[in-house]
Amino acid sequence: MMSKVIESAPGAIRTAFESLQREYSPDIEIRLINGSYCVYERITIRDSDTGIRARKSRYIGRINQSGFFIPARHKYQSRMQLRLGAEHPNRFRSQETAPGQNDKENSIVEPKLDEKEMFILQALSMNSRISQQYLGKLLGWSQPKARYSILSLEKKLGIKYTLEIDVEKLGYVYYIVNAKFLGKRPQFDEIKAAIEAEPMVQFAALTKGDYDLFMYILVENNIDKAKEMLYNLRSSVLPNYDMEWKVILFYKTYGYVPLRQEFFEKMLQQKVYKRTKDSPKKGSGTVWKREYDVLRLMNENSSISFAEMDSELGLGGEASRYTYMRLLEQGIIKRPTINITKPPMMKYEAIFQVAKHNQTDWSRRKDILRNIIGESGTVNKYSFVGDIKDIEGVLYISPVFNDGDSSRLSQDIVESTGSDAVRTSIISEVVAGSIGVRRFDNYYSNQNRILMEYGEKSLYPKIDYKLTK
Repeated sequence: MMSKVIESAPGAIRTAFESLQREYSPDIEIRLINGSYCVYERITIRDSDTGIRARKSRYIGRINQSGFFIPARHKYQSRMQLRLGAEHPNRFRSQETAPGQNDKENSIVEPKLDEKEMFILQALSMNSRISQQYLGKLLGWSQPKARYSILSLEKKLGIKYTLEIDVEKLGYVYYIVNAKFLGKRPQFDEIKAAIEAEPMVQFAALTKGDYDLFMYILVENNIDKAKEMLYNLRSSVLPNYDMEWKVILFYKTYGYVPLRQEFFEKMLQQKVYKRTKDSPKKGSGTVWKREYDVLRLMNENSSISFAEMDSELGLGGEASRYTYMRLLEQGIIKRPTINITKPPMMKYEAIFQVAKHNQTDWSRRKDILRNIIGESGTVNKYSFVGDIKDIEGVLYISPVFNDGDSSRLSQDIVESTGSDAVRTSIISEVVAGSIGVRRFDNYYSNQNRILMEYGEKSLYPKIDYKLTK
């Protein structure tokens, strides 16, 4: 029988509680304490002296208004943490004490880089090919000292050199897929094998929330071709399992997702122009073979020298440099950048999907823009932001380093958008690809540009990162 508390609770809280019952234990209950929906486990304790057994309740966490479960902090790991931790050892570590207790939340755990290290990280994010000599000049350092600091950051943060590419200029559009398993759930290895085999999937992760699987995909910017590709994707990814798919058109506005090499090898390669009688001239939506080769190599390592590229591709006369500059001028390459593959002490990444139910709620555009490029720690506050079109709204993805960050980010979104229709999911396990984590200079963000067009002064100074050099 459903309790009066859960029966009257908001939908997001009811959904999260029901999910907890399925995944953790049916022997839990929810209580409304000082406005918080607190979850308790009913346990049996045996007195070691008398042998008498007694039923007691133990606080295991709370569910916030967005349907996000925040586990409690105990002196020992709860059964939930042990169970989920065995499958996802680096996830589900956000903890807090029960309401009314005096224990404080854990303090900042994100390691602090010094000011100059953060500037190096920012410079590499804006132009991973920036010369060490020029970077040293900006810092007042020698070239060897700048090189040593870069190598140190590479090791500390697992920096991968890659490209930020405008795939729309290559003839593709973005979609996101939220999927839920309705019956038997496949093993992780089966999910991973099925998704990694699909080159249109650039990022995929298992999630905790309303859905079980999140995917970010690329399809042809042609409605008939897009329908065919989406149908083929649904037919090939775990077709023998009952799943509910929600496919949403997506418009990226901030951040990036690094492209998998499979995209180049199995999709973009099909766009390489080949002269035929029917196609005597290169048309739109195609690339030259040399452009394809440079994109493929630099996506794998954007710090590769032009001499190395020329040698590997069998080119001469600095042909790779010329090709790179042309791709940069065309806007196909937005910038050579980095992806931090080992953000130290990052607990997990959170996905926030915000529905726009009332247009008036979204009239405070400046607030939304300011929130996206707002203050952050070592890396950007949000890794990825864009508009969604089925339930119209916005999707945010953010790294979470500290206890309570997810709740605070959710509240930031509520306050900036005026909408409290925020659905939160936790990325529990990455299946394929990654989200681009870096320290982007927000002076160059579209959000800052629009605010300046409104007449506001930029909060960030303009720095020349020598992108075209």
